[in-house]
Amino acid sequence: MTATAIASTPTAASWTGTQPTAPARADRAHPKYAALYRFAAAITAFNFIGHTVLGFEQAWLHPFVALAAAYATELLLEGVDAWSKGRAPRWQGDGVMGLVRFLLPAHISAMAVSMLLYSNATFLPIAFAAAVAIASKYVFRMTYGGRLRHFLNPSNFGITVTLVTFHWVGIAAPYMFTENLYGWQNWILPVVIVCSGSFLNTRFTKKMPLIFAWLGAFALQAGVRHV
Repeated sequence: MTATAIASTPTAASWTGTQPTAPARADRAHPKYAALYRFAAAITAFNFIGHTVLGFEQAWLHPFVALAAAYATELLLEGVDAWSKGRAPRWQGDGVMGLVRFLLPAHISAMAVSMLLYSNATFLPIAFAAAVAIASKYVFRMTYGGRLRHFLNPSNFGITVTLVTFHWVGIAAPYMFTENLYGWQNWILPVVIVCSGSFLNTRFTKKMPLIFAWLGAFALQAGVRHV
């Protein structure tokens, strides 16, 4: 279902004779959007380089299947959510760029799903993972700061559910990320990823405490398992 079709669907508010409330216009200068733009560009570039240089073994169509499923699910569920609450969808009110900003999180989740799952030449699990990832944002939510926010990582949730549902689907083999790299090149890639990711999370998302807590708990878990 397209954004136009959803937007033209009668809402609960229109049936009661009231006008839907307009969505709050996004602050274009907000650090959140700066981070989303950069993260979306980085993960898209990494997928492209992965398929052309690094040695990704998934089909070329997998990222496009994931994007189509993620975009469609995001637009559909946002349309339903907006209709049920008598408000305008969040992609309205700021033209094309409003739609682009709205779809950035879905784009990132789709790229992550298509990069981290391996389903051979089958496309259904990839579409399933992308759709579940986006749907989780509308199911697992809590009120924080006066508004509803999802509290699970969408792509990780979609990947986990897919691995449980399709037992023959696996995580992308680690070797494929450096399959065509040799010598010092094997060190450059992780350095670039760590440095760029650390910069984005330090400068824009302010989530380094969360990242250090996760890394610390992961290392502690490894130590406990060793003992």
